[in-house]
Amino acid sequence: MSGPAGLVAASTSPPDLTYWVLAKRGRAENLQLIDRVSGKVQAIVPESTAADAIAEVPAGPLLVGRATATAGSLEFHSSTSGALGSSVALSGPVRGIAVSANGATINALIVTAKSSSVEVISATSHSVVDTFPLPGQASRAIVMDDARDSLFVLVGDQAVDEINATSGQVESQFNVPPAARAIAMSTDGTVLYVLRAQGSVFNVSEFKVATEAQFGALPAAAHSVGLQVTSDGHYLGDFVGTSKIGNIQFFALPK
Repeated sequence: MSGPAGLVAASTSPPDLTYWVLAKRGRAENLQLIDRVSGKVQAIVPESTAADAIAEVPAGPLLVGRATATAGSLEFHSSTSGALGSSVALSGPVRGIAVSANGATINALIVTAKSSSVEVISATSHSVVDTFPLPGQASRAIVMDDARDSLFVLVGDQAVDEINATSGQVESQFNVPPAARAIAMSTDGTVLYVLRAQGSVFNVSEFKVATEAQFGALPAAAHSVGLQVTSDGHYLGDFVGTSKIGNIQFFALPK
């Protein structure tokens, strides 16, 4: 599926018929809505150069996380037109977003030069309802497993913390292969996918959540920047972007 050059992030919600893509080229940045079947661009919306992460609330708005050197916010956009509806200021730069399956809770990963934390935002009131600190200073990505009421956070480039989404307590930590840059969760919460980029080698390590052990590996495209499992659980969407290219590739997941 083709996309814009400079693709840095993408997201979809059930039934995965369209993808919102965040693209950066020089000082220009925009959101693009792409039809998965036809490949046609349905909407283009200018965005601030501070936009750094996107996600979609199921049957709800498109979320854009903004990050400057010291500040951040969460924007709520129309999922059909991309029009900005509202924005809530957060305590620091937003580097990742994880949404609960029912769409009620939004978890924003806040990363500053000195610390990392999660701010919990209500999808209805658009207000911060909770916050908790994370260990370490180099958190990079976040996903949610509703079945376990857990958040999984990529710390640095070779460890993952499992955090209780209610208490904010770290329940476990396990190592992943070095040079990790993104994570995704299977729809049933049993498998964590870890995107690795080591030099010119890109692949996805598969980890069983229950044992925290790697059991396999999947291919990944060169210049991959992110992952998302389709809502039917059948495919792994691999987001690819450089200053000159952008696309989304789909890899069939083992049944």
